[in-house]
Amino acid sequence: VQTCALPIFSALDSTCRELLNRLFGRAKPLGYEAIAEELGISPNSVGPTRRRCLDKALSVLESRHQALFFS
Repeated sequence: VQTCALPIFSALDSTCRELLNRLFGRAKPLGYEAIAEELGISPNSVGPTRRRCLDKALSVLESRHQALFFS
């Protein structure tokens, strides 16, 4: 994960950090099947979990943006 994303990444729960790292934090990202196997979850739940984690990351980013510019 890039340095600029670390504050947002570190604000997420461990499930989201692990999932997003496997999707975006590697030179060669893993596929859903491999991620599901590593995390012990169903391959069908990787996509919805990814969406929830990205929504959480966006929420953290938005709250930090508001705190920075509107406090």
